[in-house]
Amino acid sequence: PAELAAERVPCEAGSALQRTDRGSLRFVSVLGPDSGKLLGVELAADEGIAGFCARQRVGLLVRDAAEDARHYRLLDQRTGFRTREVLCAPVVAGGVIYGCIELLNARGGRGFSGEQLAAVAAVAEGLAEQLAAL
Repeated sequence: PAELAAERVPCEAGSALQRTDRGSLRFVSVLGPDSGKLLGVELAADEGIAGFCARQRVGLLVRDAAEDARHYRLLDQRTGFRTREVLCAPVVAGGVIYGCIELLNARGGRGFSGEQLAAVAAVAEGLAEQLAAL
């Protein structure tokens, strides 16, 4: 899922997080420098931009992660990656939240756009429909 979203929206890193039975979010797909350090890591439902996105079931475009109180800086410390901006879309269908897809730092220096958020949301919607059909 993260790879498919990154094909549509060029970025430095990305991930797909799956909601667990306990309500936390687990990194199940990661890409980018040292992202392997995140695979399998769980976030509490109220942690980070991903947690907010999944909990509120809204897509987010955060242009300055350093200035956003929802940004969970511990993950940057763990990987050595510097998150500057975030696109995040919930994976939700039929009122069920399955997780979210998150992309970090747009390539090309322009920053993420609303159109790119819509593209990631479309990937998330397609994934949600597949999961709901299981």
